[in-house]
Amino acid sequence: MSEQRDEREQPPFDSKLLPILDEGVQMVKLITFRELQRTLPGHHPERDRRVINLLAGALINELFLTPNAEDSFQQFCRQYQSLIDREIERLGDTLQKLKPLLTDAIRVQFLADSQRGFENHALLEQARTLGILDIEREVPMPARFIHLVRLVGQAQGILAPEPAAENGD
Repeated sequence: MSEQRDEREQPPFDSKLLPILDEGVQMVKLITFRELQRTLPGHHPERDRRVINLLAGALINELFLTPNAEDSFQQFCRQYQSLIDREIERLGDTLQKLKPLLTDAIRVQFLADSQRGFENHALLEQARTLGILDIEREVPMPARFIHLVRLVGQAQGILAPEPAAENGD
């Protein structure tokens, strides 16, 4: 007699795939950090590079709801909370060209967290409110997400291009 499993019992991601997806989300955070490093000085030309970098990190932490508990970072956040709040409201415009990638990363983060038993609907709701989550965009399959991350990472010079396959002629 064959055993039939309920599809609802099947996780959408194999547990071996979760670390790869996590790596993809981390790469999206790095891509986003670099984009913020590029754009934030135009918003705040009076700020030095250190403040811009910490601000970019704070915005990413807010966007992905991943707070940094380090004391020095918490102190920065307290000191610059009004600046962080102003910039978080502008993220939808500031990161418009990364919206498809961010939509996929936030959804993948949500799905991966769900597989670990932690569903944080606030992550999706906040991204939607900020104008970063494209509701119309299809939820990415893992391979498509990783492929998109690689393409953008390569285009930004963060990832080396994949070597061309050797021709067996």
